[in-house]
Amino acid sequence: MFDYFFNFFVIVCVMDRVLFGNPVLLIINGVPGSGKTTLSEGVLKRIYAAYIDKDSINNGFTEERESEFYQFVKRGTYKAIDNLARINLELGNNVIIDATFAREVTQEGWMRRYEEMAEETGAVFRLIRCVAPEEVIKDRLEKRGYERDRWKVEDWGEFMKWEPIYVPIPEYGLELDTLQTLDGCIQQALDYLR
Repeated sequence: MFDYFFNFFVIVCVMDRVLFGNPVLLIINGVPGSGKTTLSEGVLKRIYAAYIDKDSINNGFTEERESEFYQFVKRGTYKAIDNLARINLELGNNVIIDATFAREVTQEGWMRRYEEMAEETGAVFRLIRCVAPEEVIKDRLEKRGYERDRWKVEDWGEFMKWEPIYVPIPEYGLELDTLQTLDGCIQQALDYLR
């Protein structure tokens, strides 16, 4: 009787989630306030995945964000993200990376690093860029009130130069307007992943 109940429970849990043939390496990027964390958490409720949030790794060093030391921390953060992603992909897990990568995505060779990681681990690589109008992003940053966002709001023009909202992404990437409903965004992301 217990075995029957356990098997039924597992089937019900699996039916609520989208399953894929190969592991998926999904990077959800965009400027702060673009909706990437909200989307990441929504997608995470619909697929089994290791969730790697840059800010969770980085937040221990928030006070150093304005110092030269922070560049060292930032490099270590991205290296940790890559290592965690690779380990999980090698184990056959889906991976969602929630990280800004605002300027990195435009750099020569940046995308190739993740394409190679996916190839080497038998995963499928996907990139979603979250976007929203400038005034919406500014409003979101003001409302959430994080200390690390203060300079962005106070020197908005400089922030927009540093991290532009709309940057080119590969043809196979998905640019997702987060002004849609959350359910609509999640469904569009899941359709893209399939």
